[in-house]
Amino acid sequence: CNESFRLPLCTFESEAKRAELYRELNHLESLKIIERR
Repeated sequence: CNESFRLPLCTFESEAKRAELYRELNHLESLKIIERR
C-alpha cells in the first residue's frame, strides 16, 4: 500500500476494514449488554 497511485484505493480499503472492526466491536458490546440482564 505504499504505491502513490494506489493511495486512494488503499485509503478506501483501510476505511472498509475500520468499519468492519467497528461493527464487530458494536456487536460484542451488544452481546455483553444482553448478558448483563
